[in-house]
Amino acid sequence: MRRPGGLLVSAVLGSAAGLAAQDSRPSAQVIAGAVDSLARRIVSAGLTPGLGVAIVMDGRTILSRGYGFADLTNRVPAEESTLWYVASTSKSFTGFAVSLLAVQGALEFNQSIATLLPGARWHPEVDPTKLTLASFL
Repeated sequence: MRRPGGLLVSAVLGSAAGLAAQDSRPSAQVIAGAVDSLARRIVSAGLTPGLGVAIVMDGRTILSRGYGFADLTNRVPAEESTLWYVASTSKSFTGFAVSLLAVQGALEFNQSIATLLPGARWHPEVDPTKLTLASFL
């Protein structure tokens, strides 16, 4: 079964770019409504059998929902509580999230991982001061 992937992310980013161009930040309700509508259209168009969406804004979940089917063969609906197998997909989301933080100036790619994770314990042969965030990405 094909799993949801970058298609939704790309579509949301395209929509978010338009929202960001406005003078003020859209409300949580507007963002949740836009993503909900987009997710419904993606499943209705048959681009994916199902997907799960969760949006957190200012530390608060503004949308958490399943769309379509978690298991198309057995007709098991996707729900808010559906556990999705994401495998290596999380690497792309992590890289994207880190890139957003870098663009916002919250961190730098050439920053030492030791400054980003000061409490982390490393193998004795590893010098975290010589590893950068870019090394990990």
